Amino acid sequence: MHVTASKRQTGAGIALLRHIVGRAASRGMRQLSLETGASEYFRPARALYRKHGFVECAPFGAYKADRNSVFMSLAFEPS
Repeated sequence: MHVTASKRQTGAGIALLRHIVGRAASRGMRQLSLETGASEYFRPARALYRKHGFVECAPFGAYKADRNSVFMSLAFEPS
């Protein structure tokens, strides 16, 4: 997910994240996972994800541990 600089601080990132999370939950997914950057540049993105319930996790899928990456996931409550 990327929000262009001119749209930051407008709620666009929150709207995108809520849409993605809502679609995943409505499709019966049990968990949503993401990889983002570990550098200071990505600090606002990591804060956004944390604010919306994502927690850091181990690498998933084909990812390997990498000092440039942060892995996060959000578990959905069973409905």
